[in-house]
Amino acid sequence: MKRRLVVWVLVLVCLGAVRARADAPAPRDIWPQATAAIDAGDIDGAMAAYRRAYRTRASSFGMIAMALTSAPCGRLWLSEAELRRSLSG
Repeated sequence: MKRRLVVWVLVLVCLGAVRARADAPAPRDIWPQATAAIDAGDIDGAMAAYRRAYRTRASSFGMIAMALTSAPCGRLWLSEAELRRSLSG
């Protein structure tokens, strides 16, 4: 009985995690927003979009770092850890 309850709790937790992941936008849907913000000179808007992309897929960090430092109105971080902190929260 107790084992069955534990299995059901695990199933519900897993289904909740899958649903939360499905509701998150794909990074490819966020990039156009970030690019438009950078082109408009809105670095704060771009950072918000990149933050969403990083939270969705942390492996996009390299592309985000390159985009932020190569834009005409971009920013430069001297510490990778500091940029990761900026994107995390």
